[in-house]
Amino acid sequence: MISQALLGSTVRRYGERKNITQEQLSRETGLTINYLSLFENGHRGISIENSNLIARVLNVRASRLYVLADRPDAPQSSR
Repeated sequence: MISQALLGSTVRRYGERKNITQEQLSRETGLTINYLSLFENGHRGISIENSNLIARVLNVRASRLYVLADRPDAPQSSR
């Protein structure tokens, strides 16, 4: 099972690489910045629907985010 904390940190890193801020992600998904922050920092889970919304904005398949988060060498979030 994939850790929500790893999935959140994967989304954060992917967004950083694509130069997409939480504000942009919030605006384009309709999810609040607070929700995104809690998710990215591993303090909140995410639904499949919301992970699909985020993936669409990041221009990546949601399954790719889950695969990256499931890698054993994926760094843990330090926040």
